[in-house]
Amino acid sequence: MASYCPYCHSVNSAMAGNVYCSRSGEGMEKPDTGTLLIRAPKLEETDWHVSRLSISRMQNGEAHYKVGDRECTVTPDNFLVINEGQTYKTSFEGREDAEMMTVGFRPGFAEGIFQGLTNTEEWLLDNPAFKPNEPLRFFEKTYTADPVITGVLEDLREAVHSDTADTEPADMEDKYTHLLERLMEIHFDIYSDIRTRGYVKPSTGVELYKRISMAKDYIDSNYTRDIMLEDIAQNCCLSVSHLKRLFKEYFHITPHQYIIQRRLEKAKALLIQSDMPVRNICGEIGFENTSSFIRLFRNSYNLTPMSFRGRSLDRSDF
Repeated sequence: MASYCPYCHSVNSAMAGNVYCSRSGEGMEKPDTGTLLIRAPKLEETDWHVSRLSISRMQNGEAHYKVGDRECTVTPDNFLVINEGQTYKTSFEGREDAEMMTVGFRPGFAEGIFQGLTNTEEWLLDNPAFKPNEPLRFFEKTYTADPVITGVLEDLREAVHSDTADTEPADMEDKYTHLLERLMEIHFDIYSDIRTRGYVKPSTGVELYKRISMAKDYIDSNYTRDIMLEDIAQNCCLSVSHLKRLFKEYFHITPHQYIIQRRLEKAKALLIQSDMPVRNICGEIGFENTSSFIRLFRNSYNLTPMSFRGRSLDRSDF
């Protein structure tokens, strides 16, 4: 029996198109491609859902996702791709009303675009009713914010807020198409990079990329707590030595350095956005020693945390 879903039926939500919810009892093939916005100070963790192909982004605040057996954190600086048929649950919170945005694509929409990009005009004319056996699969992970995708998502957000989405379906369809075309370009670039790494079997390179991406998502979701390399390695099914080598190879930084970097970035945001004392910020981001935090902050930004906070009041570039 379908149950009430606070995620999809939030009183603070707005939508363009019929956004699919697997708990509604309706098949995912029926609703058209749609955009869902939820604005609230907090969203309690939902039950497990089954996703259509989707792209999610936060306008502000942080959303915490469990996607299959991996953890992902979505912020204004990235976006999350979930493939059709994947299970997920989510929650979010912010210091003010947070806003979550999700675009869910109807089954077959991405596949049709892919065919148009990869086949000749003759093939398309000869096979007008062709349907692939399997849905298109993207790398399921968080991606660093991309100007094109961010721009299209902002256009969709404005359309939903201005109530023009339902009256201009062709324009919405163009935006959804543009969004997926850019995502495919990013996906092809990743595959090209994997091929340059010289793996004997392409499938080996793809699998290693998936695992090291899982490691990065795990750090992004847990860097404020005391996590060890063994925790990260276990999460992505790699040995510690293999994790360290692959992480440095793909991201040009060690896992430990990346954890420190993420903590300091969070500290900068808290110094600007709050009046929280430095010692409290230190604990909030996972440092046990305030002196060590201040030293690392000064080495990275040539300012102490308090000096940084003082300058940020007068300078918009911090």
